[in-house]
Amino acid sequence: MCAFDWRAYLDGLVNYEAHRAADYARERPSLEPYRKFLVTLELPSPDTTYVIVGGSKGKGTTAAYLHAMIIARGESCGLYTSPSFFDVSERIRIGISDADSTLMERALQTVADAASKTKYRLSWFEAMTAAAFEAFKLSACRYAVLEVGLGGRLDATNAADCPVALFGPIQLEHTTVLGDTLSLIAEEKAAIMRRGGRAFSLPQQPDAEAVLRKHARKIGCDYSIVGPSESSGSGRAEVDSGRFEFDYASDVPVLKDDNLLAVSAYAALFGKAPPKTYAGFFRMPGRYQLVSSLPGPVILDVAHTSPSLTALLDYCTNKWGTFRLLFACLSDKDIEGMLRRVSDCRAISEVTFADLSDKRAVPGGQFRARFSALSGRPCSVLRPDDFRTLATRNASPLLVTGSFRLIAEFARRVDCAVADA
Repeated sequence: MCAFDWRAYLDGLVNYEAHRAADYARERPSLEPYRKFLVTLELPSPDTTYVIVGGSKGKGTTAAYLHAMIIARGESCGLYTSPSFFDVSERIRIGISDADSTLMERALQTVADAASKTKYRLSWFEAMTAAAFEAFKLSACRYAVLEVGLGGRLDATNAADCPVALFGPIQLEHTTVLGDTLSLIAEEKAAIMRRGGRAFSLPQQPDAEAVLRKHARKIGCDYSIVGPSESSGSGRAEVDSGRFEFDYASDVPVLKDDNLLAVSAYAALFGKAPPKTYAGFFRMPGRYQLVSSLPGPVILDVAHTSPSLTALLDYCTNKWGTFRLLFACLSDKDIEGMLRRVSDCRAISEVTFADLSDKRAVPGGQFRARFSALSGRPCSVLRPDDFRTLATRNASPLLVTGSFRLIAEFARRVDCAVADA
């Protein structure tokens, strides 16, 4: 019997993540058909307690922190995040390890067989999410943490019944799919709350906050604001009138907020602070990650909203004083807003725009024209073949940011080792 070629199977599915996400909203106006498909597989497993993480930034980091805390507790826990950097199997983690090829094959063959039997036309992300649910069931995960892929209301991860929902900051993103105002985007994201469940959110802008509170009241979800984090090395989370002391796993301010949000969820689940050893189980590449194998320091970060980029530039300014920048982003982002942030940051000594081959990425030449018109500052355009030259030609600090695609391409071309910042 021939092994099931799960990679070829995925390649044959419509991938809205890699093409036009707006088409998914038109073709999938409701999650109910997908939920009914999952029922045929007895997924998600009722033996697994799920936590879902939404918002516009920090979702993956928050999810990874909570996953690390549950692992440190000694529980079996899965993690589902997106996108991936080098291989799709990175998206599904069982304990401390990414899903291996055998598990991916078993899970996706089960999903493919069910789709063939029911005639349900799975999208790429739906198949991967169903495979994650199946992998968690096969691995007998007691807990699993899900990062929302896009939005919330129609996202495949929202098919799970999650008693705890977390919200990172909600910002303008994916406006062609989610809406062009904070209120509209918040409405899409608020749908991950559950009646009778718990929801924790970092402080939101007023329009987004009003939507989240209104939705929580409407469905009867216990909604709480968390933070902001304290500047010291230790913090406090208050849940159910209990105060839980804990140590932060990072000194990066925005990561402290993600950390605090995860602690709140942990306290809601277990009634106590996480084990002090949790930092040793945390792994999330591309978030304030320091490359240690090049002539000079390099930080890789996937910031793709204007506020996220502002926080990152401030961090690098405080850390280094001056630094070089390699930037690229996809066309559905707040391009003008991010270029304005770059223009205003005088600590950047050299601006380079990456010309990625991804058809969703803004061409480097277009970046150069728009940035020059906006700021009058000199800049250059670089193709991926020349990333190594940029990284090694001098020892001055370099920040690489703006897109998962850029970070993955840079790491691949430069063949760099990644360690905690």
